[in-house]
Amino acid sequence: MVLINYFLPAGTVVVSHLEYLALRLFSQSDNLQESQVNERLKVVTDDFATLRRYLIDAGLLERLNDGTSYRLSHSIAAAQTL
Repeated sequence: MVLINYFLPAGTVVVSHLEYLALRLFSQSDNLQESQVNERLKVVTDDFATLRRYLIDAGLLERLNDGTSYRLSHSIAAAQTL
C-alpha cells in the first residue's frame, strides 16, 4: 500500500499523481456511492478518506450536491477520452 505522504512532498499534493490515480480508478460513466469510492481508493492507501478529499479538492472527483454520489470531474473525464 502506498502511504498518503507519498502525495505530499514538501507539504504539497502532486496533482499529476492524483490525476493518474483518478484516471486509473474511475471512469467517465461511474456514478458511485461513497463506500464504492472508498473501496477503490483502499487499493492505493489505508488513508482513503484523505485521498478522496485530495481528489475532490484538486477538482478531479466531484461529489453531487445532495451528497449521494461521486463521479469523475468533467474536465478530467474529457482528458480520459483523448
